[in-house]
Amino acid sequence: MTTLRQIMSTIKKASKAGRSRQFLANEYKVSKPEIGRIIAGHYPGPKIARVLGLREKCPACHRPIPKKTIKQPAQKIGRDEGWLLYYMRRINNG
Repeated sequence: MTTLRQIMSTIKKASKAGRSRQFLANEYKVSKPEIGRIIAGHYPGPKIARVLGLREKCPACHRPIPKKTIKQPAQKIGRDEGWLLYYMRRINNG
């Protein structure tokens, strides 16, 4: 996962090397004004963050939004394959 600082420094180095903002915008698949905002240090919105590979942040409090986790259902006794190992592990660790 990349950070905003890494992207900012990469864009700044590329612009100092002579690449235009339009070229960088096409390279990163964002708009030209968005490149200027990133150089200025503004964190992009959720859609642009996803495109750049950044973590999404809440627009109000600027805290990272946690990834959604999928809760694994407990295995049914006698129905699901491997249920005995699952419950024996729970008993031995628990």
